[in-house]
Amino acid sequence: MDNLDGGAGGRRKNWKQGLIAGWMTENTISHTNSLSFWILSLWIAWALRLHRLSEDSFWFDEIFTWRYASLSLIEMPHMLRRQAQPLLAMIPFHFILYLGEGEFLLRFPAACFGLLAIPAIYILVRRLWGRLEGRLAVSMAVISPFLIRYSQEARAYTLFLLFSALSMAFLWRAIHTDERCQWVGFCCFLALALYTHYFALFAVATEGLFGALVLGRAWLLEWQTGRGWPPPPRVRAFGLSLLAFVLAYLPWVPVMQVNFFERQLSKEAAASGMQIGFAVIADKLAEMGVGGGWILWPALGLAGVGLGALVWQRRWRVLLLVTLWFAVPWGVLYLVTPRKLLSRYLIFLASFYYGLIAAGAAGLAHAVPRRGGRIALAILLIAFVFIVPGILGLDDYYEERKMDLRGVAQFLVENVQPNQPISAPAYDRFLDLYQPSLKKHFLPSLSLEAVQEIYHTYPRMWFVQGWGQRVNIDRDGSMAAWVDSLPAVVIQFYDIRVLYLGKGVPLETLVAESRKFVLPEGASVTWRE
Repeated sequence: MDNLDGGAGGRRKNWKQGLIAGWMTENTISHTNSLSFWILSLWIAWALRLHRLSEDSFWFDEIFTWRYASLSLIEMPHMLRRQAQPLLAMIPFHFILYLGEGEFLLRFPAACFGLLAIPAIYILVRRLWGRLEGRLAVSMAVISPFLIRYSQEARAYTLFLLFSALSMAFLWRAIHTDERCQWVGFCCFLALALYTHYFALFAVATEGLFGALVLGRAWLLEWQTGRGWPPPPRVRAFGLSLLAFVLAYLPWVPVMQVNFFERQLSKEAAASGMQIGFAVIADKLAEMGVGGGWILWPALGLAGVGLGALVWQRRWRVLLLVTLWFAVPWGVLYLVTPRKLLSRYLIFLASFYYGLIAAGAAGLAHAVPRRGGRIALAILLIAFVFIVPGILGLDDYYEERKMDLRGVAQFLVENVQPNQPISAPAYDRFLDLYQPSLKKHFLPSLSLEAVQEIYHTYPRMWFVQGWGQRVNIDRDGSMAAWVDSLPAVVIQFYDIRVLYLGKGVPLETLVAESRKFVLPEGASVTWRE
C-alpha cells in the first residue's frame, strides 16, 4: 500500500515536473522566437533607412531645416515665430550639426526616429489588438516605402509618428490601469507631439474626445448609483493630465496661432485650398501603403475586415478609438479646407492604418482551426497585400529622380563666367549653401522691368527654374512668360532647369558655347528657338 501511494505520489510529482518543464521550454522557445523576430526586423529596418541616405542632395524643406537648426538655441525660437515649424522639429538637427555637416548627418536623426517608431507602433497595436497583429504591423512598418522615405528626409515627421503613437498607447493603458506613470507618459508624449508638428492637434482632439467619452460614461454610471462625487480617480487623473499638457504647451500657443491657424487654416488659405473627398483620402492612404491602383483595394479590404472584426468581437472601445482617429482629422479637414495637404502631415494615421490591415488579416485567418495555420495564413495575406508590393515599391523609391540642388550649384560654379549674373528667385538661398562663391552672381529679387534692364546690360544671363517654378519666379507669371519667350539653351537637372541666354546673341552661338559645359550625371542639354 505504501509502495502504491508512493508510486502514485511519484507519478503526480513527475507529472507536475513535466508540466513545468514543458511550460518553461515553450516559454523559452517563445522568447527566442520573439528575440529573433525583433533582431531581424530592426536590422532590416535600419539597413533600409540608411541605404543611400546621403545619395541625393538636400531639397527645399531640408535646407530650411539646415538653416534653422544652425541657429543657436536662443535665436531659434525667435526665428521660428515666422515659420510654420514648431520648436522641437529643429532641436535634434541642431545637436547633430555639432558633429559636422552634410546630407548623411543631417538626415541621421530622422532615420533614428524612423527606427524607434517601429517598436512604438508595435506597442500601440499590441495593446489595442494583440501580439500577432502587432508583429504584422511591424512587418509592414519595416518595409513601408512611405515610412522609409520620411526616415531619409531631414525633417521631423518620423519623430511626430513616434510621439503620437506613444501618447495613444500610454492613454489606452492609463484608462485601463490608472497607473500614474501611464498618465505622465500620455501627457508628456502628447505635448512633445504637438511641439513637433501642428497636425498633432488632431491627435490631441482625438485622444481628448476618446478619453472624455470613455471616462464620462464611467462617471455617468457612478452618478446613477449615487456615487457621482467626487469624480472617480481615473477622471481626475485624465483631467489633470490634460491640464498639465495645456500648461506645457501654453508658451508656444501664440506662435501656433500665427503659423498654423492664420497661414494654413485661414479663410484666405481655404479659398485656394484643396477639397477633401473620397478620392483625396484614398490617395493619401495609397501613399501610406504601397501605392494606388488595384493594389490599394486589397489593403482597404483588409482594413474593412479589421473594422468588421471589432464589431463582431464587440470591442467597442477599440472601435470607437479607431473611428475617431480617422474621422476627426478628415472631418475637420473637410470643413476647414487647408491651403495644402501632404501625406507626410498625416503620418500619425499610419500606425492605426497598419494596425487595421493587420487586424483584418488576423481576422480572416481565424477561419483556420489550428493556431499554426492561422498565423501562416495571416502572414501570407500581409505578404501579398503589403510586403511584396512594398519591396517592389522600394526599387522605385531608391531610383526616383529627385531635386539635384548640389548638381545645379556645382554646374553653375564650373560654367558661369565672372561677368554673368544669375537670376534664381527662391533658389539662391538654397544654392549658396552648396557653393557660397555663387553669392556674388545672384541677382536680388527684382521686378520684371528690372530684370529686363539687366538682361539688356549683360551679354549673357542665367535663369534657374524648377519645382513650382511659376510661383517661385513670380506670382502672376509675367517673368516666367518673358523668360520662356527668349531663345535659350536649357540644361535639365531632373525637376530643375537652368536657362542660358543673352541679349541679341544668336541661338547657334549659345548652342556652340554650351558644348563646352561640364555637365553632372543625369543632366541633359536642349535648346529652344
